[in-house]
Amino acid sequence: YNCYGLVIVAYNGLSVGIGMTSTLAASIRYMFSETNSAARELTIAPHKTEFGFPLSRIGITMESCSSLFLPRMVGYSNATYLLSTGKTYPAESAVLHGLFAELMPEQKDVLPRAIELAQDILTNVSLMAVHINRQLMWRNPGSAEGTHLVDSPLLYDMFGGKDHLEFKKAFFSKRKPAFNDVLSRDAPRTCPWWNELSVQTKSNMKAQGSNTSKL
Repeated sequence: YNCYGLVIVAYNGLSVGIGMTSTLAASIRYMFSETNSAARELTIAPHKTEFGFPLSRIGITMESCSSLFLPRMVGYSNATYLLSTGKTYPAESAVLHGLFAELMPEQKDVLPRAIELAQDILTNVSLMAVHINRQLMWRNPGSAEGTHLVDSPLLYDMFGGKDHLEFKKAFFSKRKPAFNDVLSRDAPRTCPWWNELSVQTKSNMKAQGSNTSKL
C-alpha cells in the first residue's frame, strides 16, 4: 500500500490464506465469477472460484497486515464472519463484497482486463495524485477536523502543481494531458504528514551497526 505505483492483482483461481492476505494492500483486484456480479473495489477476479481466510482452522492469527486492510474493505461484521468461520466463499458472496473491483464472466478475461485497466491508468491518470489519495485514505487522522488539517494544505499545493496545470492546458487545448509529477521531486510541502514507523528488528539494527531498535 506504500508503493508509489498502482498494484493490480488478477486472480485466476482459488485463493486462500496468504494468497488473500498478501494481496489486500493492492490498489486493484480482479476476479472471474459464475454470475454477472456488479463491480467491486479495485480487484479483478473470475466468477468461478472461491476465496477465504482459514486462519482459525489452522490455529494461527492474521498476517500480512490483514487486520488493518480486511475490515476496512469488507466491513468489521463481514471480516469477523470470515475469520470466525474460516471457510471459503465464491467471489460474488456478500461477505466478500468490497474486495473486487470487477468480476469477469470467464477466467480467460481476467488478465487482459487487468492489463487494459493498467494501460488506461498510465495514459490518463496522475500517478502522484493517485498515490497521495491512497495515503489520505490509509493514513487518515480519524476525524473530520484532523482530515481537514491534512487534506486542505495538500490540495492547496496540488492546485499549483505541474500535473494540475498540465491538465488545464490539455483541457483547453482539447488534448490528453501528459502527467509527469514525481513524488520525490514534486510532492506537496506537507507530504508526508504522518510519522514513519520503523519495522526493523533488533537483529537487523545490530547488523547495520546500531544497538537501538525503533520497533
